[in-house]
Amino acid sequence: MRVALIPMRVKAGDFDANWAEFERRFSEALTYNPHFVVFPEYCLTGFEEWDFSGAGLYDEIVERVSSLARKAGVYVVFGLLEPYKNCVYNSALLIGRNGGVLLKHRKFQEPTSSAPATR
Repeated sequence: MRVALIPMRVKAGDFDANWAEFERRFSEALTYNPHFVVFPEYCLTGFEEWDFSGAGLYDEIVERVSSLARKAGVYVVFGLLEPYKNCVYNSALLIGRNGGVLLKHRKFQEPTSSAPATR
């Protein structure tokens, strides 16, 4: 089993720049024929304390990453802000080779004005 662990510099609040870097790093990783490509948390939105705007991109992010995984036939693991009920979670997703979400882990609830802190 080959796993590509991808470090990347993330710009908070700059989805377009982060997506370009994500795609570049993803393509680079594919040259090593990995089974899994693993990215850091908040890799597409960045995160600054109390800024949960990246959660609004959840569906678009999952769709884009799923498409890459499906086309390349690899598993992708990455972290992002996930809106769920009236909270925002720091979640990790495992996207399967077919592009489906195989696993979702809600690491912890981010404290917001509408939800109490859980840390």
